[in-house]
Amino acid sequence: MDKDDDRKPSSSDANKKTSNVTKRKPAKNDGGQKAPPKKPASSKNQKSKAPAAGSESTDWDDLDVVTKQEFVPFYAPDSVLTNELDEKWIKTIEEAAEKIAKLKMDAIKDEFDNLFSDDEEESEDSEGEFNEEDIDDDSIANLPVTTPKIVSSAPPVETEPIEMPYFEPISENVKGRNEYQLSNVPLLDEDTEDRAICAGVFKLFDGGVHGYLEEKFESSQQIIFKIMTDILEKKDANFNPDFFYYAMYRVFPNTGCQKEMAEMYPKLARMFAKDQDELRRLLELEPWKVGKVEKEDKPLDYKHPLSEGNYLFKSFQFAHDDQRCSPNCYKGINAGDKEKLLKCFELVADSVKLYLPKNCKRADAPFLNALVLNDEEEMITDFCAVSKQFDTRTCAGWAEYIIKLARPTPIQEKPKSQKDKYKTFLKTFAKSVADEQIEFKKRKAENGDSDQGDSNEGDFPQTCTRFKPCCHFGPCGPDVPNCSCGSVCSVFCQCDDNCMQKYPGCMCSANKCGTTSCQCRKLKWECIEGACHSCLKPTTENPQPWCQNHLMTMKKGKLVEIGKSLIAGTGAFLKEDANANDYLGEYTGEYISEEETERRGKVYELSTSYIFGLGWKQGSIDSGRAGNVFRFVNHSNKPNCFTAMRIVNGKPVIGFYAKQKMRAGTELTFDYDYNQEDVIKYFQNKPEDRVPKMKSTMESPVTSPHPPSRKKPKRYDSDSDDDYDSNKPSTSSKSLGDATPGDWDIY
Repeated sequence: MDKDDDRKPSSSDANKKTSNVTKRKPAKNDGGQKAPPKKPASSKNQKSKAPAAGSESTDWDDLDVVTKQEFVPFYAPDSVLTNELDEKWIKTIEEAAEKIAKLKMDAIKDEFDNLFSDDEEESEDSEGEFNEEDIDDDSIANLPVTTPKIVSSAPPVETEPIEMPYFEPISENVKGRNEYQLSNVPLLDEDTEDRAICAGVFKLFDGGVHGYLEEKFESSQQIIFKIMTDILEKKDANFNPDFFYYAMYRVFPNTGCQKEMAEMYPKLARMFAKDQDELRRLLELEPWKVGKVEKEDKPLDYKHPLSEGNYLFKSFQFAHDDQRCSPNCYKGINAGDKEKLLKCFELVADSVKLYLPKNCKRADAPFLNALVLNDEEEMITDFCAVSKQFDTRTCAGWAEYIIKLARPTPIQEKPKSQKDKYKTFLKTFAKSVADEQIEFKKRKAENGDSDQGDSNEGDFPQTCTRFKPCCHFGPCGPDVPNCSCGSVCSVFCQCDDNCMQKYPGCMCSANKCGTTSCQCRKLKWECIEGACHSCLKPTTENPQPWCQNHLMTMKKGKLVEIGKSLIAGTGAFLKEDANANDYLGEYTGEYISEEETERRGKVYELSTSYIFGLGWKQGSIDSGRAGNVFRFVNHSNKPNCFTAMRIVNGKPVIGFYAKQKMRAGTELTFDYDYNQEDVIKYFQNKPEDRVPKMKSTMESPVTSPHPPSRKKPKRYDSDSDDDYDSNKPSTSSKSLGDATPGDWDIY
């Protein structure tokens, strides 16, 4: 523990060992090598991720548990936290906590005192008196008393406990959350040195282990909300939010780390605000978060409320006002000029509705994006403030510009044909590929290492990534700040319909998408309903079209079941015949971020893991807690399966495919592609042999730096010392490496 930290480890169950049984499997790329499983989310062409602020590399041999998280400024970059300031802020939080605790106890006392009045107490006393005369009228009390029959039963059969890994069965991927604190110290072996594990966990996780540190005050979501509200309402001009959030973490270490505290208040405000007016007032208590609060993920088919076809609309109040931002403010435009500007528009209560075309000039797009897309409200409320940010025109000049650009109603232009859109896209996409290859060669030359990175990296732009539909003014492209799509826009984008990089869908006829001539397959996308009109369009002759590049979407895999493996532990078995290249099924789990992958992956090194890296800094899929039967596929040097990556409904998906013709009953395998070091670590060493142990011969309690651990009952599993074969891969020694962005077909 940090010497400067006056908090003590608690005696909660968090310090005791609990089971953490998982597996680790690697993602096998179609070609090339991949990074060792230590860094399942790091692509070969990416540098190793730097450790988080205040963290160190984790080797699991350090016995010094440093529990104090380093201070990190989020909102005031120049902040320097001294010991004096730290103590001052902690005292402020503690005083507020004591105040809220007293208010809570007073409220409980008042509620208890008012539960019963004096009259009610007297009435209850009289009602509770025993009256023998009532017994005669009580039908229940006069029932005959019978002696229950004794039924003989078979003696209980003693069975040996079986240790089993549990997981939640899911049929599709779900979003996992970032965890900055472990709920318990993972149990790896009876003789594991817990201090070494805790020391490593506190280096990886900002919040360490839940319950390792005691909290002086009671905490709950409502209590934390009231404490934060009390302090925020009293803030002055010198208030430093970073000091505040760090002090909250120091006083309530089990509630959240500094980063979690910094993101917590808006969520609590939405939870406890009485109405929208109070919610608005509470959110305004943190003005430094304006524009920095992350928006909730929108569904893929989300439509912006201000978007209508090729236009975005806003209402603009064009009233004459003496409160002007400058001598050239739009509020000073005289009545004659105003009448000429608005002659085509209908003026209602000094406001006019403007339909602004999305395909404006690139130079003017930043202003329009800032003006219209800053919020989803229909009325423009900050025109002067936005115009000040763009000095190419005056405030009045920008007002005249948007009125001349706008239309009173959205004009329906004649759309291009599907064939013309397809030709335009192919031309634009070919240019993007050429530009990407040039940039790739430049990066490769700058690195000075011809072997660094993946040789296929420059073959395509980054199309194997999650869809992020765009909605903005101006052209699209990877160098456009407001375009979130990169090099290819999808059918879900709300940019201009005639966007040159919008993919219109493939032009394949029915049942012809199984070859590489299909443009969707080249992009590593599954065909999309609503975009691919040829292969997925029902006809009279074919009311239910069959597309060979739509199997993951329709979940048309083979029947696979789990059973006892002939290789190690549990395996996955094919229950129906399959031909080469047949789609078998999807590998499901939690979508986790890059940083969460690093944290979980490092802990999983000590035991086993199910992490598949997605490449392109997209994070990973982890099926350790939730998944399906494909999490049980074992390793083989001569595999009968391979994995492939596809974008399905805008999200990355891992699929298993048959490498050869297989009969029903065949155990599925694929190559983990480990180097020799990983083979020794994961196949020849059991998980309990990868972690530091207590000394076998303990010294006296006075002199020994390593106090003896409590012995647990011996576990019964397939990896016990009695039947463990060092030449046979351990069931729990499987590991998942990461995919690299050029080698796939993998995740």
